Amino acid sequence: MQQHWEFNINETKLTDESSTPKKNALTSFLKNEQRALDIFLSYYLKSEGAIAENTEIGDDLVFIKNHQGKFTVKYDKVHYNACLNIHEQDKEKMELNFRIDPKNKILQLTGPEWPEREPDDI
Repeated sequence: MQQHWEFNINETKLTDESSTPKKNALTSFLKNEQRALDIFLSYYLKSEGAIAENTEIGDDLVFIKNHQGKFTVKYDKVHYNACLNIHEQDKEKMELNFRIDPKNKILQLTGPEWPEREPDDI
């Protein structure tokens, strides 16, 4: 299972074909999209019955090519169940890849590949 998430972007610093996108502009954009990042990361945690909250962009954002790169996100993995009086939080991190499509003004995030468990044989 590998998740993808797309953002529409209109920031010139991120979509200008003639210059390399700026790290600060991308970091700022992603910080403003924290809620969407929480939802995106939660897709990876749903099989555990958890969600992601308080997503932070790591300091390791790098551009591998002109409009592609990777970075680490730090987040709280939250298990909550009111009936069982459970509310646990653990700090986690995950590496994400990104690709900026300047022509269509889209930022695509791609998470890690997590193999899905095969059904058990009876």
